[in-house]
Amino acid sequence: MGVEQALQAGQVDVGLVPLPRSEGFQTWEIARDEYVVLLSTAVETLPEKLTWAQLSCHAFVLYNYADCTSAVREHWQRWGQSLQVAYAIKEDSTIVSMVAQGLGAAILPRLAALPIPENVQVRSLPVTLERIIGAATLAQSPRPPAVNEFLTVLQAQPWVS
Repeated sequence: MGVEQALQAGQVDVGLVPLPRSEGFQTWEIARDEYVVLLSTAVETLPEKLTWAQLSCHAFVLYNYADCTSAVREHWQRWGQSLQVAYAIKEDSTIVSMVAQGLGAAILPRLAALPIPENVQVRSLPVTLERIIGAATLAQSPRPPAVNEFLTVLQAQPWVS
């Protein structure tokens, strides 16, 4: 069950989700997470910010299904690029491990890629792509006091956007 479904079913009072969300939820932005390119150190050392031409030389390991994969594919298309996908994998840690073994490059949100092994280079995309992470509650439901306090504490954190 996804976070939205758990909120709607009353199984949770607050959830962490990528933003924006569908109507029916009240949301608060808490962080921005840049998508980064992961490359094995076995390939040449590349500049911090890559060009589309440099990226087109690589086959990628992506999530087999996730909001992240849709965002990456849409970003590529928006910039008129074709994305060569070698593997579609379910777990982010497996994707990072495959990159470390030289089986392809990957594009993941930085937080999803952690911890990054020493033999993996992290580079920026030619045009920045980021996901916005937020807290969500049902818009029309009263929140328990503990949830209100949690949201207040969360919003006061220095890393909250």
